Amino acid sequence: MSGANFEDLEDFYAKQLAKNYTEVNLHTKLIDLYLSEDKVGNAYRHTVDVEKTLAFVDNIVWYENISRVFQTYQKKERCQADTSFHMHRLIVLCNLVYLQIKEREIVTCAQSLYMLDQSLQEAMMVKSQKPEWMSVLCEVQGMYYFLCGLLLLKRANKGQLVWKDASSFSVVCFLLSYNFPVINRTSAWYVQSKSVQLQKFYDRVYLFGCYRLSQAGYIASSLLHGEASTQLNTQRQQLRTPQARDKLYDVMFTMREMREKKDRSYLIQSDHFCTAQVVVPSKKLVSENDKGVEELFADDLDQLVWMALQKYSVKDQVLTYNGLAVFNKLPFSTDDIDSASLESLCQLDIQAFFLAALRCASIDYEEQRRINRRDQFRPYILPACLCSSLCTSQQVDWWTAMYKFCTGKAKENFPKLRATIQRGLEVIRLKGPHGMSVVSITNIAKSFDQKVKELETDRSVEGQERLTGYNGRAALYWKEVLGMVERLQGKLAQRRPKERMFDDGDSGQLDFNQIQDIKDQAQFSLAIVAMRRGSLEEAKEKLESIRTPWASYYLAKVLNLSEHHGLHTIWLRYWLRRDLIELFVSKIQCGILLES
Repeated sequence: MSGANFEDLEDFYAKQLAKNYTEVNLHTKLIDLYLSEDKVGNAYRHTVDVEKTLAFVDNIVWYENISRVFQTYQKKERCQADTSFHMHRLIVLCNLVYLQIKEREIVTCAQSLYMLDQSLQEAMMVKSQKPEWMSVLCEVQGMYYFLCGLLLLKRANKGQLVWKDASSFSVVCFLLSYNFPVINRTSAWYVQSKSVQLQKFYDRVYLFGCYRLSQAGYIASSLLHGEASTQLNTQRQQLRTPQARDKLYDVMFTMREMREKKDRSYLIQSDHFCTAQVVVPSKKLVSENDKGVEELFADDLDQLVWMALQKYSVKDQVLTYNGLAVFNKLPFSTDDIDSASLESLCQLDIQAFFLAALRCASIDYEEQRRINRRDQFRPYILPACLCSSLCTSQQVDWWTAMYKFCTGKAKENFPKLRATIQRGLEVIRLKGPHGMSVVSITNIAKSFDQKVKELETDRSVEGQERLTGYNGRAALYWKEVLGMVERLQGKLAQRRPKERMFDDGDSGQLDFNQIQDIKDQAQFSLAIVAMRRGSLEEAKEKLESIRTPWASYYLAKVLNLSEHHGLHTIWLRYWLRRDLIELFVSKIQCGILLES
C-alpha cells in the first residue's frame, strides 16, 4: 500500500476495522493517516467514536497516542465553548494519568497531570449549565484531586519526597476528592439519554467515580492512623493560604515551564481548599462504593483483594465474600464435585478461591503493616495502582481465565484457558496434592458455616438452594481438615505440589493443642452438617466424641429430633448435667461470670 493515495488507505483501514475492531494498531494508524493529511476533524471524530465504545480503556499506548489529537484539534478548531470536546478531552487525560501512575516514570506522570491541570482550568471557563456537562465536570474535579494524591504518594515511594510531606498533602487531596459526588444515574438527563454508546460512556465515568471514592476514602483512613491524624487540621488550614498552595503546586509540578504557567493552573485558581468541608468518612460509608468497584474491576483479582483487605484482618476466622453480579449466571453449586471439569464451574468455586487468595494476601499485608509501622506518616498499604501485586501469578491467571470463560471473552488459546481453570478447580476442590494449609481450609469452612447460619431462616427456593450448597461445600472442607490433622497427629507427611497456589505458611508448625482444637472444630461442624441434612445417627456419633457444652447442646437437639426417646432421654439428662457443671466450675475458676 506504499503507493496508495489517501482514499485507498482510508478505505483499506475501514475494511480491516470492520473485521477486527479491537485491533488498537489499526485505529492508531488510521488516526496517524488523518493527521498526516491534515484532516484533524476526521482524527478527532474517530477518536471520540472509539472512546464511546470503551474498547481500550486499559490501554496506555492508546491514550498516549490520542491525547495529541485533542491538542491538535484545539489549535485548528474553535472549540473553547464546545462542552463535548472538553468532556472527552478531560476524561481521556484522567484515564491517561491514572494508567501512567501505574506504569510510567514520575516525570511522565507529572507532565500528563500538568496537561489535565491546564485543561481543567480552561473547561472551568466554559459558560454552560447543561446537566450532563456539570456532572462530568464535577467528576473530573474529583478525579484531579485523587490523581494529585496518587502522584504525591508515588513520589514518596520513589524517594523523591519525604513521607511526612507526601502524607500531609495527599490526605487533603484525597479528602477533597471524596467531596465530589459521582454521576447520578437516576437523573433525568442520564435516564433520557438516547445514545446507548454515550450511556455506556457515562456508566464508565460513574463506575470510575465509585473507584475514586473507594480508594480516596480507604487511603485517607490509612494515612490518618496514629499521630499522623493530628496533621490534618493543620495542613488543611495551611492550604487555605496562597503560599501553601504554591508550595503544593511546586511539589506536584517541578519543571520550570510548568511553574511559569502557574497563573493558569486549576490547582492554584480553585477555591476548594477554602470552601470545602473536609470530613474523614467512616469505612462503612466508604464501603457503599464497593459494588461499583466490583462491577468495574470484576476481572482484576488484585483490585478486588485490595478492597477486601480494608475490611478483613488475618486474625479473623470468618471471611466475607458475597459474590459478584457478573458470575450470577453460573449455577450456585454443582453435584459434580469429584471432577474438575470446566463445565462444572460454579459460584461456590469462585467464592472459595477468592477467600483463599484473600487469606494469603492478608498475611503479606500484615507484614507490610508491621514494617511500615516504623514510619507513622507512611500508609499501611499504598493505593491499589501503586501496590505490588497482592496475589500470585497463578491466582491472577486463574481469575482472568475464569472471568473470560464466564463472560464469553475466551476467544484465543482456549485449551490453555481450560487447563488453567481445571488446575484451579483441582486445588479449590482439594483433589490430589492441593497444597492448601489446614488453617486456610478451616477458615473457608467456617466462612461457609456462617453463610449457612445466615440462611437458616430463609424459606425461599433460592435461599434453600444456597443453604444446601454451602452446607455441602463446608462438609467437603471439614472432612479434609479432619484427615489433615489426623496425619499431623500421626506425624505423617502432607502431599504438596512443587508450587502451591495458596501459600500461607506451614501448618506443620501447629502445636498439639492447636491441632486438637481444629480436630474438635471439624468433628463438631461435620456433626452439625449431618444434623442439618437429616443424618441424625451420624451426627449423634460425632457429637458423643466431643466433650464441650456446645456439643452437648446440639446432641440434645439431635436426640429430640430422633424418633427413639426412652433411654436416650435419661442418658441425655446425665450428659448435659455433667457438662454444664464442668463448664460452670471452669468459669468460676477463671473468674468469669457464666452467661445465660
